Amino acid sequence: QVHVAGPEPGLAAEASVSGTLGTYGILLAFLAAMFGLMTAAAQKALGSDSLVRAGRWALGISAAGLTAALAALTAAFLGDQFSIQYVAEYSEKALPWGYKLAAVWAGQEGSFLLWACLIAIFAWLAAWTLRRDQADQQAPVIAVLSAVIAAFAGLMLFGHGPFAPAKQPMLDGFGLDPMLRHPAMIAHPPILFAGYAAFTVPLALLAGALISGRDDDRWVFQVRRWLLRGWALLTVGIFLGSWWAYVVLGWGGYWAWDPVENASLLPWLTATAAIH
Repeated sequence: QVHVAGPEPGLAAEASVSGTLGTYGILLAFLAAMFGLMTAAAQKALGSDSLVRAGRWALGISAAGLTAALAALTAAFLGDQFSIQYVAEYSEKALPWGYKLAAVWAGQEGSFLLWACLIAIFAWLAAWTLRRDQADQQAPVIAVLSAVIAAFAGLMLFGHGPFAPAKQPMLDGFGLDPMLRHPAMIAHPPILFAGYAAFTVPLALLAGALISGRDDDRWVFQVRRWLLRGWALLTVGIFLGSWWAYVVLGWGGYWAWDPVENASLLPWLTATAAIH
């Protein structure tokens, strides 16, 4: 049962802080990603190594901003801050804390933020591992990674973000869908999205090799390493998802060719072929 009433002052203040911190975190990530994109693009024209270093640090700032936003959203769920619409839609006071954590990525807005955060973290790690490459080889990779992060952050800023205020004040939320109340839902989506996010790096490495006209094969081994990481994460995520589907949905098997299942199977098959 959902009780609608004026919010408690303390909870409203906490929600305001969480929403503000989360929104500014996404904004910081967007601005840093745009800065990284521009500096990486300017490197080819100016030939300055310092621009590549600036772009690399911009990826780190984007990762920090999105991590802060995800932490703010998590705090809002654990703190029952129902003055945030997304929290009110997917959580309630009686929900165990483990499922409150799972509720962070139970909906589109939260899972999108999780995905963007993981992409930014992997992008920064990839840029850091490439720091010894030539500047003109790093720049297009950083540019592609920055463009992807900017697109994700921009959609949350100018589209439908997870920190929108509730349409009406609530003392309790609607709660998590009973079908999502399974231990696998705590780990399944983050691992699955980590696999998706890891595949962004091979995309950037391939595009960077084409843009810079690389004729060596070092980047191929870099792509392979990231493909293996993404493939391993996606394998674990698919396994956990099939376990959840078998237990909760009762399909009589671990796979029912559901469109959501196929959405994770297709990149897994593609990565398997690419690795081989």
